[in-house]
Amino acid sequence: MFRKYREIFYGAIIGLGAACLDTFIDAQSQQNSFVDQITQYPTVMLERAIFLLFGLAIGFLVWRNRRRERDFHRIFTAAEHLQQGSDKQALLINTKIQVLLTREDFHFSPEAQELLRGIYDSSKQLQTLVRDKLV
Repeated sequence: MFRKYREIFYGAIIGLGAACLDTFIDAQSQQNSFVDQITQYPTVMLERAIFLLFGLAIGFLVWRNRRRERDFHRIFTAAEHLQQGSDKQALLINTKIQVLLTREDFHFSPEAQELLRGIYDSSKQLQTLVRDKLV
């Protein structure tokens, strides 16, 4: 869970750090200790909660942006795998049909040869599409 939402967690830490730093600076300027500053002015601590909220908001925005980047990367990787697998299969289909069309010892009817040529042309188009469009 930490790994999935780490940006939000880091934002909360930064906001908490900013609130503590502000409290420490106020304590130093008023000649108080850190604990005295917290206990004597609890309403000011509510104002310092805004630092935590800002940190959480920034962490959430960073998390959402990174989630989009991770999703885009995952989709791009899937598209690359699809391209590699499709390119190999299209080449195999193209090669096998070309062998069927060029061998003289197979005696296909004219209709079958026409169908094979149509499949051959479609496989060439598929191979071109996979090679050119997905890259």
